[in-house]
Amino acid sequence: MSPFTSYGNYARRTMNSFDINELKKMNGEMEIVGEIGELVDLLKKYKIHNLTEESKTIIRKNLEIEIGDIVWYLTASLSSFYHFTFTDIGDFIVQKKPLQKKSIDEGSIEESAKRRDPEYLMEVEQNEIPISYLNQIINDDYCFDSEWKSLVQSACEIIYSNNREEVLEKSATLLLTLSKIAKMELGISMEKILSQNIEKLKQRYETGFDSNIASSRIQLLTDYKSSEPPKVYEKK
Repeated sequence: MSPFTSYGNYARRTMNSFDINELKKMNGEMEIVGEIGELVDLLKKYKIHNLTEESKTIIRKNLEIEIGDIVWYLTASLSSFYHFTFTDIGDFIVQKKPLQKKSIDEGSIEESAKRRDPEYLMEVEQNEIPISYLNQIINDDYCFDSEWKSLVQSACEIIYSNNREEVLEKSATLLLTLSKIAKMELGISMEKILSQNIEKLKQRYETGFDSNIASSRIQLLTDYKSSEPPKVYEKK
């Protein structure tokens, strides 16, 4: 079982630190809105379009990736600006601990990069909340129409608030909503999605964030966007 702190440390390890602190907030807000827009568009195709099984499989995998990316921006840029952690978000959901400001252990992140050993960040307390807890508290009281609208509402409330406690609360709501959609629509747990996200991050940034790698990824994305998009077929 992976605790909240483990994923939070991996996410921060691959985050652009930014010279201007306000850019962390702007980066997190804009990316969350953008990723949720892409997620909703994929959900529309997945739920409404009469797709072939092959196309549904492709979209299902992309949905998992989008959900992981949204959680990354919550955990990295946004929470870093407001000085709360992924564990704080988990604590808020299960109401185990009172709200309190936590400092970011930048030393352990730097040490991990120095050692070239991401597993160094896995040394966490045994009594932490596992991410799998999210799957356990999701019940059958689920309505897709309400949940996808909750995604959009939470994103709007996050970007229009400058209050730490409010952003933390809305981040917890967003994480729980994403977990519900993952479980009820895709049949996958948030723990599994974030495990996949960690593997992607480990391959992309072996020793932490690298601006050269990030720049090359932007060029690859530009080339991809300008090329013919992959076809998704509907049943005849």
